[in-house]
Amino acid sequence: MALDQQPLGRSQETCQRLSRTGVVSLVADELGRNPGSHAALILLSLRTYRVINTTFGYGAGEEFVQQVGTMLQAQLRPVDRVAKLGGGEIAVVLPGLKNPEHALLAVAKVRRLLTGKLRVGAELLGMNSTLGVAVFPAHAATPEGLVQRADVALGTALKHGKPFVPATALEGQPDSALLLAQELEAAIAADDLTLYYQPKVALAEGRICGVEALSRWRSPTRGFVSPDRFVTVAEEHDLIKPLTLWSLNVALKHARDWSEVWPGASVAVNLSAALLADAEITALVQQALNIWDVVPDRLTLEVTESAIMEDPERSLATLGRLREIGVGLAIDDFGTGYSSFNYLRKLPVDELKIDKSFVLGMLGDPSSAKIVKAVVDLGHTFGLKIVAEGVEDTDTVQALTELGCDCGQGYHYARALPAEDLRQWLASPRSGLLPSAPASPERVTRYRAAPRRR
Repeated sequence: MALDQQPLGRSQETCQRLSRTGVVSLVADELGRNPGSHAALILLSLRTYRVINTTFGYGAGEEFVQQVGTMLQAQLRPVDRVAKLGGGEIAVVLPGLKNPEHALLAVAKVRRLLTGKLRVGAELLGMNSTLGVAVFPAHAATPEGLVQRADVALGTALKHGKPFVPATALEGQPDSALLLAQELEAAIAADDLTLYYQPKVALAEGRICGVEALSRWRSPTRGFVSPDRFVTVAEEHDLIKPLTLWSLNVALKHARDWSEVWPGASVAVNLSAALLADAEITALVQQALNIWDVVPDRLTLEVTESAIMEDPERSLATLGRLREIGVGLAIDDFGTGYSSFNYLRKLPVDELKIDKSFVLGMLGDPSSAKIVKAVVDLGHTFGLKIVAEGVEDTDTVQALTELGCDCGQGYHYARALPAEDLRQWLASPRSGLLPSAPASPERVTRYRAAPRRR
């Protein structure tokens, strides 16, 4: 059967699923079997994956990735290894190559194989792949370095909309990304980052109802590093877990310390898509709550809509486990993704946060105003609290209040503040805000009945 005629049926499980760490081990094994030879590592992202998930459901997207992996494994050499990485990504290891030229020829073959189509339902869909490639030992002398170089190449290709980026095209650039990742790892270990906090305010009462924790990093060599930059680096270099755990523990410590001026202090911490697939995350959150003796319902974990929809079934399971331990859950940047009513109905969340792009434009753009109203009405239909981001003036506060929006967050109330500045801000009558009420005795008793690990 020709590739462009293959139906989307159940394929044989010839393509195993690995993490980035698993790919490092796979590369190490293959290099050990072929000492003195060259090898290529391809990391590819299937852009069609999300389209299929949205149109046909998550299972169809996963089966599509499985079929692509199976096709590659069948068309390549028996010694070549193919593995799924999750989120529509695949790793291809091409070991035992005689020289770098053979590596490039092998990569060219993979690129040709990815130009075909697969049948999804009644549709023939292209694989629409983006590739990042690194060659051993030309680009890296270790398995870890090879995976990092290929990862950087893939990230660069995706960022610039290119179908293919080899590590050789990045000379002078990837090292900076890798160095930044190394510096970030050291900064996390040395507690050299800072958390800032932006208040969330109940619109009708003018009462602070929580704060969102935002990580900030001032490198001793680079100066201020944009959060967009270092969070992206953290996600690309397996540092998002230690970064999140650092943020979680610091935020809970501060929440406990603020209790004198803010009874029942409530803090929100962002959770990345990668951690929704981490089997340890629930236990680690519980451990942090125990260490800092914070009642679970004083912690909210914010997850973006797009992160949830990368793997909705797994996200649903993880969020369910987090809900079981009593923490609050919020969908951040709502309105920018593609979640369905069906998944929104199933998700065990407490709060929707309207993306600031809609809030900032709602006074001058009728379409943005309609979207804000629709989200408020939709959220209330499901019994959710609605928080509007990007609140910068009294007119916006009034408009949101009239729509029934529950809370606002933005420069109108306060910029993100360091912990001590927030403490002073809370204690000052100039803030014009009242602290939220503490948790009910019943709620406190219920959660403190469980033994706490120290």
